[in-house]
Amino acid sequence: MLSVARRVGGVRTTNNTLATRVFSSVKAGNLADVCNLKVVASPFSPIEVSSLAAAPEFVSSKWTSPTLADKIAIRDGSTGETRTFSDYYKSMTNIASALYYEYNLKPYETVALFSPNNVEYLPICLAVGMCGAKLSPINPLSSLHELSKILERSSSRILIAHAKLLPVAMEAASKCDSVEHVIILPDEQSDADIADGTTVNIESLLKYEHALPLTESLKEVHEQVNPWLLPYSSGTTGLPKGKFI
Repeated sequence: MLSVARRVGGVRTTNNTLATRVFSSVKAGNLADVCNLKVVASPFSPIEVSSLAAAPEFVSSKWTSPTLADKIAIRDGSTGETRTFSDYYKSMTNIASALYYEYNLKPYETVALFSPNNVEYLPICLAVGMCGAKLSPINPLSSLHELSKILERSSSRILIAHAKLLPVAMEAASKCDSVEHVIILPDEQSDADIADGTTVNIESLLKYEHALPLTESLKEVHEQVNPWLLPYSSGTTGLPKGKFI
């Protein structure tokens, strides 16, 4: 049977298929009623906010329990590095404390993470969330142009970059006025003194101690819905586009 395709309110359908949703305000040259020039929102009703804990607490709630504390949380198949759950908890709280007290990271600011898979990836993500800030994970295959655009569009204040990606990271950071700090994630092949006067080794954050360490997310994180992740698309059809999560 021949099926004739047509468009109903911007939704493609056929003569034997009903369109499930109609954007009534779609007209030639206009955006749908769920869009504006920069943000595309879902046409469906908002998801009800539950009473679950903030993401860092939700993920790490049992990391220091007797049943988990000394168990292996991750093993890097390429380097053999391991971390226990208690290691992860300490790393998360130390990094969060350093970001909050030493780097003055504030809610809604952005930290960019430019790295392949790494044993410190998860505690970094959670530490940023504890400060109420956004973490923008960036594809390690991104070109200089792509990385520069993401740093600029996300207004990233801090760039955490893997040592293998440092040349690209440093050049991109130099092109972005918002980047104030570059923190290096070393690997086993890296020079122990890879950080210089313009960069910091992540080890200094992992070992950071404060009289009042950050052991839970800031009050602002619990009192309102905070964006935590800001991933960017690959830019297949144009420049990379960010999505709040």
